[in-house]
Amino acid sequence: MTEPVCDKSTEQEVPAGVEYKRLGYSLFIAFSVDRMECLCSYLPVAGGGSALARPELDQFLMQSNVRIGIDEGQLALLLGAAAERKSVLDLPVARGIPPVDGDDGRFHPVAKASIVAHHEGEEAAGGPGDAAHDFRNVQTFINVLEGQELGRVAASSTGVPGRRVTGEVVIPRHGRPLKLKLDKSVRCETEQDGSAVLYAELAGRLCVSGDEVSIVQEYRVVGNLDFRVGSVNFNGVVEVTGDVLDGFTVTATKGINIRGNVGNCGIACDGDVAICGIDGQGRGSIICDGTLKANYLHDCCVECTGDVLVATEIHNATIFSLGRIVVQRGGIVGGNCVALGGIEAGTIGSIASIPTRVTAGADYRDLQELERLQADLALNHQLLQKAAGQEQDALRVSRSVLTDRIMAVRRQVHVGSNGKINVRKLLHEKVHVSAGFTGELTCRQTRGPMSVIENSREGGLRFLELTPLEIRAYDLEQAYLKGKQHS
Repeated sequence: MTEPVCDKSTEQEVPAGVEYKRLGYSLFIAFSVDRMECLCSYLPVAGGGSALARPELDQFLMQSNVRIGIDEGQLALLLGAAAERKSVLDLPVARGIPPVDGDDGRFHPVAKASIVAHHEGEEAAGGPGDAAHDFRNVQTFINVLEGQELGRVAASSTGVPGRRVTGEVVIPRHGRPLKLKLDKSVRCETEQDGSAVLYAELAGRLCVSGDEVSIVQEYRVVGNLDFRVGSVNFNGVVEVTGDVLDGFTVTATKGINIRGNVGNCGIACDGDVAICGIDGQGRGSIICDGTLKANYLHDCCVECTGDVLVATEIHNATIFSLGRIVVQRGGIVGGNCVALGGIEAGTIGSIASIPTRVTAGADYRDLQELERLQADLALNHQLLQKAAGQEQDALRVSRSVLTDRIMAVRRQVHVGSNGKINVRKLLHEKVHVSAGFTGELTCRQTRGPMSVIENSREGGLRFLELTPLEIRAYDLEQAYLKGKQHS
């Protein structure tokens, strides 16, 4: 029986290498430091003797305690080289099973980045058929709503053990649990499998920084909102310290504050809006579900459920408000202003008689419906003149329905309605003034200060001494009529 000759590692349970000598060859079986690999070196010796055979090789491997991952292909290479009396150095003949380390706890967001879609159906500058990319829409932050699932925190795992070629078990590294820091804007619920689900307690922008997860309700743009930033659509408050350039849009749910000027842009907000001013070039628009404050409004369209408060001037703009329209220092020149809660300005109209229309005490949606109904009624009248028989009867029924609807719209009374227009300095000629559904075209210049209300008895308008908008037109009219009765 061949005796093994051990190297200097005999003090270990499994030696780092063992040399087996026999007449005709020498076989050295070694191990990697971690004993995950077994290497064989074969050296033929002159002077006779037989080559290494498979039974002897199996015996040597067993004596060296090689148990796991023996590679039959590599053994065949070793035996083939031995049969040809060729040397082999460090041939890997067995490999252990490496351990699979456990996964660390990780946060997997469910909410996706909010990216505004590019415009489609346009031709790009590159030529026909190329899709035109709108490079103004580059927003990539994650918008979330209150109660929305933000993502899941996967629990850490223990991993899968491995085995060395000598059979010992290799313990894997256990995954580290993820310990997130959450504030009151994020709620955590633990699942049965050990994972956790995060939910938004507020609407806003999801922020993940290291181990901190939070919802931020403010999005601040330092400088101009341009191609560097792109259009913004945010579930919270948006602040822009500079201007908003032409073609960009700003949409927010809580509020918008733009310290600079706004060009041909779209502004939409479920809350209050404050801007320096807008020159919309006839295409800019503001939709505000709160109070709108601006230094000036030029060549734009505004729909506002609250007050529209302007410091200097409204010029050639269409303003629809379910509150008040107030110009604090300047006036209203051109355009169409409709305010349910009343209108006040220093001057209305211009020396050049630019067409200007102001309507107080009416809901602009009622006026739009009346315009549609009256157009339908005019068409009905035209058709009725040409119809006969049953068609004529049907048109008469339709005319009656339209007439009833028109009367119903005119009779509607809205909370907060105040058909009053205050002019502090001058009402220019050729300004169309309406209080509620009553109006007249003023053909002469009238100096203020004055309050203009509906003349409920004789039709048209009354021009009274100026009183604050807080004093309602209805109360003024009743007091005026009562005073006339006692005089």
